Amino acid sequence: MSNVSFMDKLLEGVEVERKTLGDIGEVRMCKRVLKNQTSETGNIPFYKIGTFGKEPNAYITRELFNEYKAKYSYPKIGEVLISASGTIGRAVIFDGQDAYFQDSNIVWIENNETQALNKYLFYFYQIVNWNIAEGGTIQRLYNDNLRKIVIPIPPLNIQTEIVRILDTFTELTAELTARKKQYNYYRDQLLSFEAGEVEWKTLGEVVKLQRGKRLVKSQLERFGNYAVFQNSMTPLGYYHESNVKFDTTFIISAGAAGEIGYSAVDFWAADDVYFFLTPDNIESKFLYHFLLT
Repeated sequence: MSNVSFMDKLLEGVEVERKTLGDIGEVRMCKRVLKNQTSETGNIPFYKIGTFGKEPNAYITRELFNEYKAKYSYPKIGEVLISASGTIGRAVIFDGQDAYFQDSNIVWIENNETQALNKYLFYFYQIVNWNIAEGGTIQRLYNDNLRKIVIPIPPLNIQTEIVRILDTFTELTAELTARKKQYNYYRDQLLSFEAGEVEWKTLGEVVKLQRGKRLVKSQLERFGNYAVFQNSMTPLGYYHESNVKFDTTFIISAGAAGEIGYSAVDFWAADDVYFFLTPDNIESKFLYHFLLT
């Protein structure tokens, strides 16, 4: 499900107002900092468009920061900073840490949260269709384009619930990413062997490689007993018969070529799938994990 359709689902049946970002607040940016006012080391990170959301490579003095923060626009904690050039619409929630941001390239909507929660705006920015102006080879999000962007505004209590749901999914995604990194690390450690520790053989010496059989589209079923794999790990459809037994490792040879799969149930391998027939002394699941390395 795409981000857009997921947000539509969350707003299904909810009464919303359509407002522009300009209705919610003014577009703000920091005061311009000149190159000769920056250095490679210092007290206050200065984020340019190339380092926005990353590690800074320029700094300004504490004195200049204090002066500009007092005299000119500066984001409040929780307001959402937006990249207006380069990768348009990249959003970062301002955490209140002392930092300064490149004028015009990094902007934000000044928001008192009486109409829209900052976190709701943050999630909306992930799916919005930005009105991008092109000048030569450079794309840019001008303030006027930003002001005119229309977003759905549900009641604040609904926004709170939407934010809660999306925060939960964000946490789950981060946890799954961390688990995958952990799995990759231990898999590589467990399947790394020193010379002489094990016997090395080519894949062709120990397993048989067999190609699947083509099915035409008219033979596929929307629902059925056996998944049909063709050119990706997503089943192309279903079929009433299988041609590969359970506990089998296979590889895609076209489309998502090189993707490795394992099935604990019987399935149908189409002609863009090769599957491995393993002898009794080799576990198919071991082969699967080894091929992933």
